Amino acid sequence: MRKAIWILAVAVVTASCSGHGSMTSGVVPSMSSSSASAMTAGTGTEASHMTSAIAAPSGWVTTGTLPLALGGAASLGALAPSQTLTIRVGLQLNNASQLKSLIASGQTISNATFMATYAPTAAQVSQVQSYLQSKGLTNIAVEPNNLVVSATGTASQVETAFNTKLQSFAFAGHTIYANTTAAFVPTSLSGIVVAVLGLNNAQVASVSPHKGTPEAKPQP
Repeated sequence: MRKAIWILAVAVVTASCSGHGSMTSGVVPSMSSSSASAMTAGTGTEASHMTSAIAAPSGWVTTGTLPLALGGAASLGALAPSQTLTIRVGLQLNNASQLKSLIASGQTISNATFMATYAPTAAQVSQVQSYLQSKGLTNIAVEPNNLVVSATGTASQVETAFNTKLQSFAFAGHTIYANTTAAFVPTSLSGIVVAVLGLNNAQVASVSPHKGTPEAKPQP
């Protein structure tokens, strides 16, 4: 495992050690760029504190995925139940404290060791896959490092699977959607699922590039 992987893995380990905190922009072995960018959030400690204040319904446990606050957004009502979404379920590292100590000491390990000792196990991945299938989600895929399981489903299926609510908004000249309540998973997945990603597309409401007069060319 090379230096860059270790630097980026620190954030994932920190989030994992904080309970069910959100993963911060971290990359571990074999993660695709799409999954890595999707895992951008607050620090694990901040998310852990906020999550602890949310009471999970009976039969469910909290994840690091909190309601998305959109200041200045106008509600357009519930998201169309038939709208298709792609979600990514972030899984908890195993032996996270031990891995955090290794990173802090500057030690390196092979990808094989990471998979055998720290990555989510095949059994844990299978539990998540089975749950998603039971809720009607399809196109289920697993990242090579077992840290992310992605799937496709309708808004209605996603809401049911994670006991959350999705709503449409008019925001910054765009129509977007976001989860207005936290995302939960069944108690059977407690300690396995860290976060549910893809419950909003707020990134489409990016600021338009500034258009101004071109700068003068430098003189020789």
